Amino acid sequence: MPRRRILVIDDDPLMVRSIRRILRAHDVEEAGTLADGLAALRSREPYDLVLCDLRLPDGSGATLEERWPEGRGRVVYVTGGACTRDESDFLAHPERRWLSKPFSIANLRGVVDTVLGEA
Repeated sequence: MPRRRILVIDDDPLMVRSIRRILRAHDVEEAGTLADGLAALRSREPYDLVLCDLRLPDGSGATLEERWPEGRGRVVYVTGGACTRDESDFLAHPERRWLSKPFSIANLRGVVDTVLGEA
């Protein structure tokens, strides 16, 4: 698979470092807030995939789809587990992909390969 551009929107530096290391075959950029992630999505060449934490200091990652509609199908949500009912309903949508922290290297690579294979 060719190198792809991936944006990780997550406020946990350790999580971002781990994802970077696991996905080192790709160009991985990071944003620590939803606002920074949205700015990156608007200001640069298109990303092939976005990994977005569901809970960020400045808002819910669940708003990403409505604020960046051209990215539908290229977002994988990441959650720490305990979800509100609204978040659970959001993730239950059959076209949405998500990972629960902690996730395995194989699970991360698998969902990334699936999304990038569909791009």
